[in-house]
Amino acid sequence: MPTTFDIRTLDPESLNAEIDIEVLPLASALAKARSVGVEYGYFYIYWAGHPNAIKSGKVFLHRHIAAVTRGAWLREGEIVVFQDGDKKNLSPKNLLITSRGKRGKVKNYLPKGGDRQVLICEYCGKEYTESYSHAKRRKTCSPLCSQKLRRKFDPDPAELEELVWEMPTTKVAELFGVSDKAVAKRCKLYAIEKPPRGYWAKINAGYLPAPMEKDL
Repeated sequence: MPTTFDIRTLDPESLNAEIDIEVLPLASALAKARSVGVEYGYFYIYWAGHPNAIKSGKVFLHRHIAAVTRGAWLREGEIVVFQDGDKKNLSPKNLLITSRGKRGKVKNYLPKGGDRQVLICEYCGKEYTESYSHAKRRKTCSPLCSQKLRRKFDPDPAELEELVWEMPTTKVAELFGVSDKAVAKRCKLYAIEKPPRGYWAKINAGYLPAPMEKDL
């Protein structure tokens, strides 16, 4: 897993490419960023106003590079995979824009014959092998990935923690199209501490500052 970032490994065209004038080139954004973070092996920076930023403001570098290489920002449901499996390799040639449903089908061709086939998990992207007779039915490398692939609600833990402190659980549930109980269960699963009972009522009554006011 990569732990340090070296700008010299990036393609010069990727650093300076633009899609529209409202979003700075990556080189300028990196110069303004305090640091480059790593989350689950992916490099990211905080980049306000970026079309492909997540709710916390993070922009993953591989997603930006793939988008500017294509010349269009990523659309909802599109993901970027590393064709060689190396998350440090941010070369545009190594980044493939696809969707979660299609990810495992990029390399999952099934030639006749042979004892086992090399497949790619549709959830985590990891390569695995399966017998030819079972390969057509398998989509994931493990029961855990299979369970996660079927989940309707599978948010990023860091993003979920920020959301439950920014708005009531019912609002978070509306945002994802699930019940407030589903949000509570996911918080419990990730060991995320939620605001105490009555927290939002006190904010509405003016006894506590609103979340946005705390950051000012």
